[in-house]
Amino acid sequence: MKRLARATAPAKVILLGEHFVVHGCRALVTAIDLRAEVTCIRVEGKAVELRSGKLFCIRRPDGGVDADERSWKTLKPLLSLVDELLSEYVSNAIGVRVE
Repeated sequence: MKRLARATAPAKVILLGEHFVVHGCRALVTAIDLRAEVTCIRVEGKAVELRSGKLFCIRRPDGGVDADERSWKTLKPLLSLVDELLSEYVSNAIGVRVE
């Protein structure tokens, strides 16, 4: 049986004051009828796969990365975060696919 986790969160739009909040001031925000969704599936080996629309990135168990330039530029920060979470919480002995 596949082990997986799913999460979803509502989207928002900042109508006024996007940069105000950086300085501790208030902004005008509203929810919109969209949601961000993520699914994580445990995979054999130590590979990490990231998929988001047309973007795709795999870190192979040997540490190499397979991705086109656009995908790598966009997904590299997420790959670093996933690697950090795996090493901190579950030992790097497992792999995961994040969609």
